[in-house]
Amino acid sequence: MGLEKLESLRHEQDCVHIRIEEPKEMPQVAAVPWELMHDGDEYTALHPRVYLSRIPFGVRPVESVSIRGKLRILIVWSQPTDLPPLKIEREQMKLSMALAPSLRSTRVEYREIVHCTKEKFKKALKTGYDVVYFTGHGGFDAEKGGFLCLEKGKGHKNECLYARELARHMAAAAHPPALVFLNCCVSGGVPVGGGQERFQDTARRVMGEKVPFVIATLTSVLVSGAQYFMKGFMDSMLAGEGFDIPQAVAAGRGALYDSDSLSSSERHSFYQYMLLSACEKGWSLKIREEAQGRVEVVEPVLVTSSEYPGVDLGWVRRIDLLSDVEDAVQGGCRLVGVHGVGGLGKTIFSAQWLDYLGHHTQMNVKHRLWFLTYGQGCHRLPV
Repeated sequence: MGLEKLESLRHEQDCVHIRIEEPKEMPQVAAVPWELMHDGDEYTALHPRVYLSRIPFGVRPVESVSIRGKLRILIVWSQPTDLPPLKIEREQMKLSMALAPSLRSTRVEYREIVHCTKEKFKKALKTGYDVVYFTGHGGFDAEKGGFLCLEKGKGHKNECLYARELARHMAAAAHPPALVFLNCCVSGGVPVGGGQERFQDTARRVMGEKVPFVIATLTSVLVSGAQYFMKGFMDSMLAGEGFDIPQAVAAGRGALYDSDSLSSSERHSFYQYMLLSACEKGWSLKIREEAQGRVEVVEPVLVTSSEYPGVDLGWVRRIDLLSDVEDAVQGGCRLVGVHGVGGLGKTIFSAQWLDYLGHHTQMNVKHRLWFLTYGQGCHRLPV
């Protein structure tokens, strides 16, 4: 495809897919920032109808990818206390805004793990999800390869989950994810020098376990830019009937580059996000019907209190507290008390947790659970 073809796309509806093959005999190809290609007028990766992806050597191509019934998303947050702090709360708000319309239409189910440990991550992956989204710290070790930074113990200190171990967890899943989004530093970065260790990064290791789409980063990323990319990507992926991954990646880059709230250097970090894809033709996640005999039955969450205030989508959720309540309920807790001064948001928090429970595919509450909010007055929200 020449530059003339790119120019013609400005007036056409066609899309062009550019695939960068990373051959085994030329490992340095993987280290090139192809996302910075320029046609003389604009960056190729920012063109709305040019989809740029990479395919590592050794990855078997597939024609299309399908999912069962609805899109199941696992959202993983990790912020070890001994590493630089991240603006997790702001990213949670942006992600909530992106997910809200799809949750209303029941096209999406999701689970969130906050203060994620190795054991929590391993257990969740074994269940099987269509999309795994990780946000936190990551890196690359010249001897051990890529890694994600998870939390350990009550002090929430850093514990590295190396790419080899993560790949084993992916292989043990009920079914491998269709998409893994590693929104952390150096998740797909490879060292400029050296030999085959360059292919031990987290993203390419994950692809080796039959994951057809992986979104990863070349080097370090800025927190603000990461949030704009994530929001643009999620908005686009969840907008249409199908879940078009390359189109959503292009939209994420565009949302980052076009932001008026970021500096020039932050906006130009769009090229850090790359798409690794094993797909040759089908670029969307196709929804297929469950085979008879395999229909999953999920008991509905019944809210009987007339005082249930509904869910305020503009509320910035205290996701860390939601996770604490989840852990308590999973441990057998049957009574949750929320105490505070009047107007603090106790009842709204309780309502948010019930909404969280309704979309939480792995929660299994078999007994009646009572939420008591007390301060100025007492409200009971039974489940």
